[in-house]
Amino acid sequence: MGQVDYSSQIQPVFDNNCSGCHGNSGGLNLSSYADLMDGGNSGPVIDAGNHANSLLWQKVDNGSMPPGNNPDLSSEQINLIAQWIDEGALETPASNDVVITFQVDMTYQEVSELGVHIAGSFQGWDPSTSECVLLGDNIYATTFTLTPGDDHEYKFINGNAWGMDESVQRNITVPDIDTILDPVYFDDYVDVGGDSVLVSFNLNTSTAPGFTDSTVIVIRGSFNGWAGNDWQLLNTGGDYWSITSPTQFEPGNYEYKYVLLDQFGDHWESLDNRSLLVDGLSDLNLPLDYYDATEAPFTPTDSLDVWFRISTAGILGYSGDPMHIAGTMNNWIGEPLTQEGEDSEFWSGQYSFESAAFVTYKFQHGLDGWESISDRSATVSGDTTLAWVYFNNEPPSEEETISAEVTLTCVVENNVYDDVRIKAQFNGWTVEPMTNDGEGNWSFTTELLGPASYEWGAVSCTPQTCDPGDGDWLPAYADFPPFVNPTVEILADGSVSGDLSFTVPYLGEVITNTIIFSVDMTEWLDEPGAEGMPLFSVERGDNMQVRGGFNGWSDANPDISLMVREPGTNIFTLPVSVSNYQGVTVEYKFYIQHSEESITYLEGIYGPLPGGWDNSGWEDSPQYGGGNRTFTMTMNNGSVQQLPIAGYYDLPVGGVVPDGETVTLTFTVDMTNAVEDGFVSGDPVSLNLKDRWMHFIGGIPHGIDGSHYPATDNGDGTYSVSVTLNGPIPWHMIYAWEFENSEIGLLQEGGGFGYGLFRARYFHQDAEQSCSWTDYIYPLDEWKKDPPLFVEEWNPDNVCPGAAFSATVNYLEGWNLVSLPVGIFDATYSSIYPDAVPGTLYGFEGTYVSGSVLENGDGYWLFFNAEGSTDVSGSPIDQVTIFLSEGWNLMGSLSSSFESSSIDDPEGIIISGSIYGFEGTYQSTTTLQPGKGYWINASTDGQVTLNSDSDNAARIKPFVDRTADANIIRFNGVPLYFGVTIPENELQSYELPPKPPAGAFDVRFNGNMKVMQDEGQIALSNPTETLTLTYEVKHETNAAWVLVSNNGNEYPLHHSGTIQNLENVSRFTLKKESSLPTEYALSQNFPNPFNPTTTISYSIPEKSEVKLTIYNLTGKRITDLVQGQVNAGIYSLNWDGTNDTGHPVSSGLYLYTLETANFRAMKKMIYMK
Repeated sequence: MGQVDYSSQIQPVFDNNCSGCHGNSGGLNLSSYADLMDGGNSGPVIDAGNHANSLLWQKVDNGSMPPGNNPDLSSEQINLIAQWIDEGALETPASNDVVITFQVDMTYQEVSELGVHIAGSFQGWDPSTSECVLLGDNIYATTFTLTPGDDHEYKFINGNAWGMDESVQRNITVPDIDTILDPVYFDDYVDVGGDSVLVSFNLNTSTAPGFTDSTVIVIRGSFNGWAGNDWQLLNTGGDYWSITSPTQFEPGNYEYKYVLLDQFGDHWESLDNRSLLVDGLSDLNLPLDYYDATEAPFTPTDSLDVWFRISTAGILGYSGDPMHIAGTMNNWIGEPLTQEGEDSEFWSGQYSFESAAFVTYKFQHGLDGWESISDRSATVSGDTTLAWVYFNNEPPSEEETISAEVTLTCVVENNVYDDVRIKAQFNGWTVEPMTNDGEGNWSFTTELLGPASYEWGAVSCTPQTCDPGDGDWLPAYADFPPFVNPTVEILADGSVSGDLSFTVPYLGEVITNTIIFSVDMTEWLDEPGAEGMPLFSVERGDNMQVRGGFNGWSDANPDISLMVREPGTNIFTLPVSVSNYQGVTVEYKFYIQHSEESITYLEGIYGPLPGGWDNSGWEDSPQYGGGNRTFTMTMNNGSVQQLPIAGYYDLPVGGVVPDGETVTLTFTVDMTNAVEDGFVSGDPVSLNLKDRWMHFIGGIPHGIDGSHYPATDNGDGTYSVSVTLNGPIPWHMIYAWEFENSEIGLLQEGGGFGYGLFRARYFHQDAEQSCSWTDYIYPLDEWKKDPPLFVEEWNPDNVCPGAAFSATVNYLEGWNLVSLPVGIFDATYSSIYPDAVPGTLYGFEGTYVSGSVLENGDGYWLFFNAEGSTDVSGSPIDQVTIFLSEGWNLMGSLSSSFESSSIDDPEGIIISGSIYGFEGTYQSTTTLQPGKGYWINASTDGQVTLNSDSDNAARIKPFVDRTADANIIRFNGVPLYFGVTIPENELQSYELPPKPPAGAFDVRFNGNMKVMQDEGQIALSNPTETLTLTYEVKHETNAAWVLVSNNGNEYPLHHSGTIQNLENVSRFTLKKESSLPTEYALSQNFPNPFNPTTTISYSIPEKSEVKLTIYNLTGKRITDLVQGQVNAGIYSLNWDGTNDTGHPVSSGLYLYTLETANFRAMKKMIYMK
């Protein structure tokens, strides 16, 4: 190669990378050749002829310069500096250089607004400094003076940054004479004929380090200028993504790559550019690409290949132990997975299946460390890569892993056990011995990692029961309320909190109370004048019984089971002495014992009873979802407990469709959740009605477990059944859904004996048609394999609910907080808010939870594609009691607006000032509107009542707003307050609710606060493309407020003002700084490039004559922004791209300088139109 030219090759490197620090501010000055050769405070930095001995080259080669977060020089730039030094470090080398003209034809390209540039080894590979000039006919050209015989590489750039460059690498050997090179097509475009077509790209990310369905992936290529985010792929499930090109492709050759976008920047695939040939004959659907890989992670076979993948990032203390998988595909025998790379957090493995299958499985940490979650499942119908998961579904904590020694204790009152052992989440729920101090205090000491929480418990056992790993869980008392495992937590600071001990109570002597059971048989009597379900006859010798744990669930002792009819009524009662522990929940049911006469009589009318009459008289209470009824023993021995009167089957008076009337009932179920349980689209779905007496009296064919009604596939994941029934039939329906396939046979929801073993719903008389019984469509069910199933609230008043009421609910485009303002039977969101986007209803239970049914008193997030309103009709709601958990809760509203002061808060749990609505952003409110949802913050668990009448309300605590006179900053209109001191006991009143769902704008200080005192971090969620800030500093002090963006730009806040056109900003720091700077400084303008305005900031440490001037590249003065005496301080001002006369300047590169008697600095900026 020829000699390096300092002015065209070396000085641009210093100007673009070094002049910010090494300008005219003292020390080493790299602004010119003379200043460079003068050296710095440490002496000369250039040893001409010896680059290795030159301090400047040493600094850039070892990466210490440029310092901090500034990017290092490229290897080409470093080598260029070395060559220049070795050639004698001349300012103007003697040579017989020639002029070479480079030309590019942009006919087939959409030319960037940033112009066409060239970058190559002859100019330091800078994509922004060498712009080409349009000659005509789409030909762009530029010239360089080069040394004959030198070899150079270069590229054209459609824009001024890498990523906009063409995919080809060009080369030139410099000729001996001035030469105009022939034009070349940008990216060597080739016209192969044909028409423009659409192209569909398909991507699989199983080869990626950890993408999720919320990851943002775009395609950039020669077809879109290797830039922009418009070509974003859509996740189609798991690791699969696709996009159909937003624009059509002309025939030709193209190259592209996939790019991951996150808060840290753009991450390109590391492999070579992917190639694409479009022949224009038809639209293209490209084969599956694998992210940053050329082939699938699994080895394709003739079978169905499935790729399983687990991340260990969330396992505390993980040290590379092998991961395993066990499931139905390997008979639950753990087999090792393969680590995807040295120190990789991902382990994966392939299984192949001969045919479609439903697979259940779990991952193992080692062979003994099973996941503690429920079995995972997958339906295999083709080659697939299952979406990666965290072990135990627990993502990693951002906090540093620590350890703490913990002693856990099980206190056994009266020391009644000989052997107690611990079982815990941290030991895989295996048993380990505990130590008894002789007083019944059993302890276990271990080292636990954190921050994390662990469930644990204890078992009592004998060597025979403990050695296999079992034992009896403590507490171990029959019918004692369910025991919740204690939890111990290791905090980030190494401290320990939570349940370090629990007590197995000695319940003392058994108490004996008199329990009075009562059942109303009005709608079941077969007597003159009865109009219900004619099944029970005292005259024929039938009797009513109560059965439960207190009498062995039998009638062996009539004194404590046989009920007696109260004279003149249809109510049967029985007082029973029940012995048990205080506070224990006792289960029972009512039972009809039919006499032989009745059995003969009933079968003569209705036919045989499937399954026979033995044990046929058990009720299935709709209130309890077909499960056992319960009551709770009082705490006082000898008490008399009168239980509420209940109907057999909870059937109220008037709750029967009379003989001779017919109703058609329609049931619908969403089977989406059933996929996890083995359901495959196309499997037969059916409804199982459970009320044996309804079937028996109605002559409906049925079996021991009920009757089966095939459902119709609606084509949208839901299935429906319409059943026509003739009276007499009860108003309740007890039922379950079921499906069947060859893999698992028939699978039915629910089961067991407890609450919700069946579904229970009610159909209602039509209040607008004289309370007549009419056809009824039940609300949508969602498949749920395990109990408890959904049980509608039992309310006999709803036998005829009364006149209808209507409320109008307005909503905005995007996310809205909504509620259910009326009593209504079909409470599915798709019925109430038909214009809502499907699948976007979310409640809040400590985290957002997807749902489909609204409940009175609760609030929900719901998404709409357009602004609008809906009318919601039903029974008016003027009062509702809701349960609040400690912390934030989503609550609903009533049928009419009401003030927060009317909320009945008898225990004072509502934090004052903590009610927020949402109208595009969070807004504090005191008036609650019908159909709207609201956030409310509670200091502890408890109940409050929403009232439309405030006369009898225990008022919530008054709120004193301390932000009225605070400094304020608004982000697109959303206010935050600073420089205000809030008493510690009032801080919760200034806490913001949880962040809204993705897509909604949100801004807050760290700690989810809307106020700060002296310094705070500001986080933005879903910021708009451009951001506008306004501020008002009401209290000026001897310290100044400074706002610093995540890209390093600083904005002093004085008095009031506006900061416009902020882009790509997701967080800020707001802090106090000394108002008097200690040194002169000129900051880089922002934004840069800019249009129409930019902000320039500068600092003056003492009162000075200041001049701030704009120049063009020829040195011509454009305008003076400041000229005169300026006091010490930090200043910001705007330039709108106009000259002294107010006329706009042309696009291009401009210089701005700050001059005082003791200081001079210069910066560059780009103005774009």
